[in-house]
Amino acid sequence: MGKKVLILLLSIFLFYLPLSSKVGTDKNLRKELILKGNTAFDRNKLLKECGVKLKKRRLNKNKIKITEAACIEFVEVLSTFYRREGFFDVSIEKSQNDKEFLVVIEEGKEYLTDKIVCTLSKNSEDAKRILNEAEEKFLLKKGKRFRVEDYEATKRLLEDTFGNEGYPFVRVVERAEVNSKEKCVKVSYSIDEQEKAVFGKTAFEGIVHTEERILRKLLQYNEGEIFQVSKIEKTKEALYSTGLFDIVTIKVKKKGEPDSVFIKIILKEGRHKKVKISLGYGADEKLRVETGLETLRLFDRHIRAGFNLKKSSLEESFRFYLVRPYAISDYSFYLTARKQTSYWVQTEFESTLLTSGIERKISNLKFSADANFETIDRIKFSYPPPRVKDNALTPHTFFIRLNFSFNKTDNLLDPSKGFFVNGEVEGSRVGNCSSFGKFLIDFRKYISINSNSVLAFRLKAGSLVTKNSIAEIPYPYRFFTGGQTKLRGYRFSSLSPLSENHSLEGGKGVVESSVEYRFPLKDEFKGIAFFETGRVTTKSNPFSKGAPFKSDTGFGLRYITPVGPVGMDIAFRLNKAEYSSSPFQIFLFVGYAF
Repeated sequence: MGKKVLILLLSIFLFYLPLSSKVGTDKNLRKELILKGNTAFDRNKLLKECGVKLKKRRLNKNKIKITEAACIEFVEVLSTFYRREGFFDVSIEKSQNDKEFLVVIEEGKEYLTDKIVCTLSKNSEDAKRILNEAEEKFLLKKGKRFRVEDYEATKRLLEDTFGNEGYPFVRVVERAEVNSKEKCVKVSYSIDEQEKAVFGKTAFEGIVHTEERILRKLLQYNEGEIFQVSKIEKTKEALYSTGLFDIVTIKVKKKGEPDSVFIKIILKEGRHKKVKISLGYGADEKLRVETGLETLRLFDRHIRAGFNLKKSSLEESFRFYLVRPYAISDYSFYLTARKQTSYWVQTEFESTLLTSGIERKISNLKFSADANFETIDRIKFSYPPPRVKDNALTPHTFFIRLNFSFNKTDNLLDPSKGFFVNGEVEGSRVGNCSSFGKFLIDFRKYISINSNSVLAFRLKAGSLVTKNSIAEIPYPYRFFTGGQTKLRGYRFSSLSPLSENHSLEGGKGVVESSVEYRFPLKDEFKGIAFFETGRVTTKSNPFSKGAPFKSDTGFGLRYITPVGPVGMDIAFRLNKAEYSSSPFQIFLFVGYAF
């Protein structure tokens, strides 16, 4: 019996021995990471550069735990980082106990750049001039700390500078000699500029469903011009921007006429048909659903064609469009047809619109001119109705519209600096009853406060100029404000002068202004705080004395994605409004209100 018990106890001991050993040496056990000895760089920078993300805790925001395997990898990456930053004598030791990994860093002295020597294979006056211009832009400076990033960037700068001055086949060989005794680095760049050349002929390869003559309009260079590598990159960007190609490869070859280069553009066409589906939500429109089909090629021509269906509590619409050509040249012709039912605060109306026009782009400036024919097929007012004469209820309207925009922002989806201005002029004739002119100006300014925070301003003003009374102007053409991209604290189109029976009458002038502060929160999240004010006036001058301003304030959240910021805003009205009873409005956003 005793022997059996002994064997059982021994078996249990042998079973639990490897288990307890495993628990004691489990490499997945997480311990706190402690850094000591770092004086040149703060802890957060070192963690970020080595790919370690801070997990903010409620009690200790800077506390971070990692596994032993992760700690070993961290030490290796950290050592490489220090050497790339010019600390070649760095020594890093790792130790651990039951609760923490201790990483002790002995940085040593930083190595300075002692000399920067550039030699040319051909000492031509032109090459010397180009080199002198490049040297003024070197990030690597004598007497400053040597950084591998600056060392590599200087090589690229030399290649790009010579490449933009007509030397397509320039070769730069870099060399760095580390002197551990004097704690310095001697740097040299050997530049083989080769022959200067101009742009020669260009050939395309891989075209199946695309018009070559149209693609040639995207070339950012002309045959016979001095070669510039930057124009090759801009050409590649222009070809990608069409959405027609999955892969664009541009090769520069010594071929053809002497002192010229042959350009070969190899294309791989992508899918040209797209199905679009999008969802959104707003306090006014509730759930918004949009779907459509688009093709980027029609009959093997550069024609963008498609249709969109949209449904929300504010709108039901069907839209068909044609654009020829598109994203290809500096101009395009467009044709659109739209059938729409709109649901405003006290109005429901159906309309049909036909538009034909031309658009012209010149750098950051864009012009468009179009002719429009619109009919209001049906209109219905909830009680009480505003003043509208019978011949202005369901009229046929013809109007000419001119539009321009100038964009000097740094990013279309998430601007942080620069400005944007858009202007619009319309001349309209409503059947035989009235005519009017409409003027709109929208100005936006973005100021970068630091690397991540932005202060954004917007001012929008509009004027409807006519000799006719407001009752002779069709109701949808009058000015209203309030809504997601106007005054966010109020219902869509719920602000305007009131008639004697307290109905929304619409106005002849409008002004809206906003100020918004955008600031970083964590990772890809950004916060927003905003204040807005605006009004609609009975007079054509929106700045004339009269109607009081209505204001709102609120906050929002954005998450930065590859397709742009997405998020939510909550706006609180600061003034009473007869047709905007809710004290707040909630909107889901793709992008920003402005």
